[in-house]
Amino acid sequence: MTQEMDERLLRQLLWLNHGCGFDGIYGDDGEMQCNNIPVHYPIDFKRDNPKLIERKLMERHGKFVQTEHGEVFVPNETLMKALKEKQNKSFDFLDDEKEDIYTESDGTKLEEKEGK
Repeated sequence: MTQEMDERLLRQLLWLNHGCGFDGIYGDDGEMQCNNIPVHYPIDFKRDNPKLIERKLMERHGKFVQTEHGEVFVPNETLMKALKEKQNKSFDFLDDEKEDIYTESDGTKLEEKEGK
């Protein structure tokens, strides 16, 4: 497979799986576009360069702001909420293991042994 074919395949996979489902995608005559305006700016997966595609997809979750240190991405409230929920879920396993961490093999809690 040539590099050109690889790039076309990757663009097609991104176009079909970028998160809009089939609501806004257009693929007649070999086109690979999504015009789901309420979600993001129109994207031409066939012609837009990868950085522009990335920017358009990211802008649905926030905005880019110019600072003295360069351009930074600022997530919107929806993305921040989702990230916080994901972070909290990532550490949920600790709640289940607290008993194991503080429990000796004989079933007594470490603090109970220290109190005796």
